[in-house]
Amino acid sequence: VRTKGSGAVKVSDRVLLFIENDRATRDEIMAHFAADNTVMVADCLFRAEECLKLFKYDMIIADADFRDGSPFELYKKHLGLPPLILYSHTRDDETIINWLDKGAIDYIIRPASIKLLEAKIAVRLPKKVSIERVSGGLVISPATKTVSYNGKPISLTSSEFNILDFLVKHEGQFFSSDELYEKIWNAKALNTVTIRKHISSLRRKLLAVTDGMELILTDFGKGYSFVGK
Repeated sequence: VRTKGSGAVKVSDRVLLFIENDRATRDEIMAHFAADNTVMVADCLFRAEECLKLFKYDMIIADADFRDGSPFELYKKHLGLPPLILYSHTRDDETIINWLDKGAIDYIIRPASIKLLEAKIAVRLPKKVSIERVSGGLVISPATKTVSYNGKPISLTSSEFNILDFLVKHEGQFFSSDELYEKIWNAKALNTVTIRKHISSLRRKLLAVTDGMELILTDFGKGYSFVGK
């Protein structure tokens, strides 16, 4: 979550699941949130179940009722789901209090602006635990998504940063392209050619600041590993 110059909050680098049956609202959600976050939008609980298989979410934002049930049914079936914000037309205090008692962490009365929805999400999102990682001359700061080597900044794309951060956390271990994709993005690896391209670009950028010293090794039988020397 970051603050815009105007003081408004902006949600970024999060994984969000919206359960929303109105097409216009779904389109608005995607247009507003998808550029800076990983966003899935389901129009019913059945499709929401499918979405739960793809990612580990930071938050679920849902209408209160669907033809195939209530969002609370997902929480009865699945352990470890993220916080739930309800977003509905209901104005009845007793109903809203009942939903909060069931576990919703907030409630937004519709219609509400996309800016208010974003502000509510930003306030209620669990804070990311961010620990700066240091290995040799390499310093990784997850909070700011920045990397430096012996004080020299390294400009990485979001995907390159995620790969490097993961490899550094598992220094000395080897991972195949498929394993990297599935462990970093929590999704089934269907085509990992892009992973290999990201690693190739990442290695080139690291070599440029380490005077040719390899920090990421490749073993064609095992995959990729960060050596941290």
